[in-house]
Amino acid sequence: MSTKQKSFFIGMIIFLLSTATVSLIGYVFNISILTLAFEYQNNQDGVFISINQALPLLIGLLSSLIGEHLYRKTKEKKEKKSEIAL
Repeated sequence: MSTKQKSFFIGMIIFLLSTATVSLIGYVFNISILTLAFEYQNNQDGVFISINQALPLLIGLLSSLIGEHLYRKTKEKKEKKSEIAL
């Protein structure tokens, strides 16, 4: 598996876990800004989709970007140390 694939999977895992954790905290402690509310209504006239309070998604996205960046940075440092040791 290449470094790009590993960093993608690490970022995706961090995104899913942090979004789920923030949403769970919102539901358990009844914090409306941290809950992820999804509403879907299918009428014969059309479709109505509403996503309220997307803050957990934004927190998850931000944490995955930071996590992926840190992974790549530490991976590069390890590679440079191994090159110096040779």
